[in-house]
Amino acid sequence: MKEKKHVLHILRFLCFMIILAVFLTYFSNVLKVSKINSSTGRNQIVQEFNAEYENSIDVLFAGDSTPLNSLVPAKLWKDTKITSYCLGYNYAYPSEIYFDIKKVFERQKPKVLFLEASYLVGESKVIDNDLYYKDSVNRYVNYIDEHILGSINYVFPVLKYKSSFKNMTVNDLFRVHPHALNNIYKGYSIKTDVVPPPKDLKVSDNNTTLINNAEIYTKKIKKLCDESNCKMVLILVPQIAYWTKTKHNIILKLADMLNVNFIDYNINTDKYIKNFSWNTDTADGGTHLNYSGASKVTNAIKNFLLKETGFNKSSFDLKIINKWNKDSKEFFREMNSKW
Repeated sequence: MKEKKHVLHILRFLCFMIILAVFLTYFSNVLKVSKINSSTGRNQIVQEFNAEYENSIDVLFAGDSTPLNSLVPAKLWKDTKITSYCLGYNYAYPSEIYFDIKKVFERQKPKVLFLEASYLVGESKVIDNDLYYKDSVNRYVNYIDEHILGSINYVFPVLKYKSSFKNMTVNDLFRVHPHALNNIYKGYSIKTDVVPPPKDLKVSDNNTTLINNAEIYTKKIKKLCDESNCKMVLILVPQIAYWTKTKHNIILKLADMLNVNFIDYNINTDKYIKNFSWNTDTADGGTHLNYSGASKVTNAIKNFLLKETGFNKSSFDLKIINKWNKDSKEFFREMNSKW
């Protein structure tokens, strides 16, 4: 009798898990698309990336909001016929970027990954010389917690897209949901304002260090790149409102540890970025670049890509070329009306 009860409990548990998995899978599909055009954010990346043909992206830019406002894939295509995409979010955290890059590598085989490293650095009350927090037990528990959550989000995106619940309607439960939404900006987020930094700008350099788990997940990203024969490059784009020499030295040490290239466009900016000016090229006082600044940074990235990384652009099918020509044409038509 007891054995039958145990079997019954096990069957109930299995039924519950199957129903939960079906529920999460279904709502992952519903929420990732719901009101995407009026509520852009983390729920847009899967659909917009899925709109790109498989194995059609040669260069990937990743990080927080900084690279999204600093690199213009349509311009890179127009100048060189190299395909690229910007992947990132406001307030990105290391595990999130790792799992999204992992998802990208399922459909794409980029030859170069430019990882904008600003999101890896923050302030901590505890600093030591090894890029880690001193409390090793707390660090390990935090990593397990973050990795488990990231893994669940990776399998069931509904938990990552949960903010879309507030925009969902009853009709969203029954409508046909597309799996791809084309983005002519290719992840680039345009800013058209011109707001120079204040003349008395001062940037705090207190307790600057790698944030928790930053080194661990950057190593994981490097491993993904090695397994996919993708060259990884760490960069810092111009960001006068947040850049410090300490931040530069931390990322430089990380780059040396990973044995990857590192270029900081905040040092010798005039040398690397032709005609760059903080009076004309930032949209919000030195945090993000406007279209003028992003175009100039894209030129600098293009020169580095072609001269320093040994990059050879892919030969694409006509359908990919036609798509990029069409999207690029639309992008610049919109840009001409905005800028």
